[in-house]
Amino acid sequence: MDETILSALSDIADMSGEQENNWDSAYMGSESYFGESPTLFCVRSADAFKAQGFTIILELGAGQGRDTKYLIDNGLTVIATDFSEVSCAQLRQKFGDRMTVVRRDLKQGIDLPPNSIDGCYAHMLLTMDFTDDELKRLMSDVKRILVPGGLFIFSVRNTNDHDYETGQKVREDVWKNPKGFNVRYYSNDDIRKFCEGFEIVRMNEFSEGNKVLYGITLRKPRDQ
Repeated sequence: MDETILSALSDIADMSGEQENNWDSAYMGSESYFGESPTLFCVRSADAFKAQGFTIILELGAGQGRDTKYLIDNGLTVIATDFSEVSCAQLRQKFGDRMTVVRRDLKQGIDLPPNSIDGCYAHMLLTMDFTDDELKRLMSDVKRILVPGGLFIFSVRNTNDHDYETGQKVREDVWKNPKGFNVRYYSNDDIRKFCEGFEIVRMNEFSEGNKVLYGITLRKPRDQ
């Protein structure tokens, strides 16, 4: 991997808060909180990256690495981020030098050079408790670091989900579930608003267990 990319990466610590503590507790309680097998969404995303000849992938919100392992095993070079200290420790223990792990609260930005990443992958990361302004900044950061023509493939829970408008309302379209996790749900219009400036290559609704999600593939314009 290019040394300019590696030199830009650094952990940001001291992020303790309710949501981070919830994730730390969940991951400490089980080393496979979501299971060991990769998601079908990841399998299809890896195929899309490889079809473009991409090699360097930034994974946002890697968790315990069930999708990360699939990406690595399929020949992709992965930089994995998560804000959970426990997650990052588990990822480093599982994968060693097969990948780069960065502890990062993505609300604080992505410190990578412009046009340095082929593809970005995030399975349900944007479903966390982001405000509109935080989402706009994240999308701007992703667009900046992608190479021209690069892909951002991500999934979010949507307003057709059975859990939408259940639990404790935190703010518009963000609800706290019984486990204490804040979950943001997106409408079709939300996706189009936050993806402004990208080409929407694909957007489809799918289910994963009892969750109803949108899968979105964005492309950075090739002339930018």
